[in-house]
Amino acid sequence: MLLCCTFLASCSFSDGAFRQTDGRPIDYETVDSLVEGGSFFDEVVARLGHPASRQQLPDGSVEIVYRSTRKRESVERVLGAVRNRHSQTIEERVVLVFKDGRLVRKQQHHEIY
Repeated sequence: MLLCCTFLASCSFSDGAFRQTDGRPIDYETVDSLVEGGSFFDEVVARLGHPASRQQLPDGSVEIVYRSTRKRESVERVLGAVRNRHSQTIEERVVLVFKDGRLVRKQQHHEIY
């Protein structure tokens, strides 16, 4: 029994904290407060910062994209030695489209792998 308890005590599993690996964190409270037809380009950039990319679309509208990538690592140890190592990555993207300086569409994408 003592041997079993000693073995279990020497096993551990730990999840690391998510850390930013690309872009910067997206302020979803601000994104949710943006109103299609009511928010303006300059206001959005002032509140969210400069986007990761900006492009002019064929219809004359402007698309801006905010990106964020975060990663964490989980480690399983047995008797102090690393047995398994897993990582989890979250990619987030917010796409905002403006026509004549006014927000006309917003989309949020999240991928976890």
